[in-house]
Amino acid sequence: MTSDSVAKSLKFGNSSFTISTSDGQDASITGLYTYWNQSRSESAYVWFFHDINAKTSTYIMHECVPEVKELIISSSRNLLQTIHRPCLIDTFVVEHMAYVWMKLIAQDGYTLANFEDMPIASRRTNEEMVTMVEQLHSLARSVHVNSAHLVDIHVCLQFITGINTKYLELSSNYKDDHSVADSLTFVSSCTDTWTRWATNFAERIHIRINLFFNLTTQNDSRTNIDIANLTAKIAVETQRDSSSMITMASVTMFFLPGTFVSALFSMVFFNSGFDSLGRPVLSVAPQWWYFPAITIPLTVLVFCIWVLWQRWRNSSTNVILPSQVSIIEKNVDYHSS
Repeated sequence: MTSDSVAKSLKFGNSSFTISTSDGQDASITGLYTYWNQSRSESAYVWFFHDINAKTSTYIMHECVPEVKELIISSSRNLLQTIHRPCLIDTFVVEHMAYVWMKLIAQDGYTLANFEDMPIASRRTNEEMVTMVEQLHSLARSVHVNSAHLVDIHVCLQFITGINTKYLELSSNYKDDHSVADSLTFVSSCTDTWTRWATNFAERIHIRINLFFNLTTQNDSRTNIDIANLTAKIAVETQRDSSSMITMASVTMFFLPGTFVSALFSMVFFNSGFDSLGRPVLSVAPQWWYFPAITIPLTVLVFCIWVLWQRWRNSSTNVILPSQVSIIEKNVDYHSS
């Protein structure tokens, strides 16, 4: 934001001064107030000077809204007498600006109603709900900004009402039909009403954002549950595969020593041939006991080594949590005592 745009966005407070004559009589009221010009997105200023004795008013309006300018010109042409009522021009200004901000807050309310009319039961993706939350955040910002400007208009209304009351008190010869004061009271009541509605809209937006957040959390929970179930199934299948591999490894280890010994010594224990009568005969070599004598101890040795290796690996991969350490220490202290 440039320094020029910052200067245009500045809003000053409202001020008024009563000017007295040399003999101490109140002669005039002067002051300044500011409001936000929505059409130009910058601050607008009104300086006024009410001469009580001459019954005249002077205004200097910076960045006046075109609609207000047209209303002032139209009133000065058609109702020449009424335009001279004290604070009538100020009433035109604040009434129009209050209507602008009330209209914007009403538009925010219609947008919020569209969000509230969306079916909740329909299952939406997280991406869609994130987009809706972003839109609701933007809507909440609009409601807060518009309601803040409406509060400024309400403060300005109170200021102008005070100026009008002071002018009537100081001008004893002026008789007013209270139309300006009644108009200011009506506009002030409208701003109060729409300020309350803006607060209501902000709370409802917050509730809607929480709803979408909870729905997103539920979707994530369902996804996590599905992932957990799938992980459990994978773990069961992995365990089954591991059991099958252990069985195959055990069978392999059972036959491996015998195969090794047989291949190493090239042992041939069975011989087939024919006797003198030509009949087939199966004979067993006398060294057959070498095979079991060597194979059985070797098989037992292999299985013992495998079991010891499994125990060592399991003990080395165990992770002891800090809570388990404290429990172990307590048990040790208990037994030692």
